[in-house]
Amino acid sequence: MQAEEPQRARSYASLSDLPGIGATKADWLVEAGMTDVDAVRRASIDDLAHVRGVGYVLAGRIKEVLTGTELTDAQRQWQERTASLRSEIRSKIAELLAHPERRSLKPKLVKQLERVLSLLDDVPVDHPPEDDAQREKISKHEKALASLIEGASELESGDKNYQKVLRKRISTRRKKLDNWL
Repeated sequence: MQAEEPQRARSYASLSDLPGIGATKADWLVEAGMTDVDAVRRASIDDLAHVRGVGYVLAGRIKEVLTGTELTDAQRQWQERTASLRSEIRSKIAELLAHPERRSLKPKLVKQLERVLSLLDDVPVDHPPEDDAQREKISKHEKALASLIEGASELESGDKNYQKVLRKRISTRRKKLDNWL
């Protein structure tokens, strides 16, 4: 089997020249602050996917043509799952950090949640790792983090000891995920 040549990134004059983007979606991109092709190129897949009418599949395809690289099916599937899971984790953490006093979250747990948020920015969603094992390890640790964050969102105000255990588990998973990035 011969390896495929990567596609060269062609230049796109306007947003509506991008694959899957017509006049209406181009208007929605502009409303989202992506006024030209360079702005779309700089946007993350997560930001692009949250534009009305785009979604993760089209966002991935657009990023592929703008960078001139074709992803394998496994990379594309991983990219979609990771971007979706990352978005879910972000929203749960945002809920927790918006009102930490509701669950009487300790400052150390709040700090750990903030560290997870900053780590998520480093997850290579736009350029998935070529190595299957690396993608699998990243997915494993992200899923575990999602589960732990879910546990944090179900905390009752009297769960002080559980917060310590949860903080340590989140820290361990965050560090393991960081090792794979």
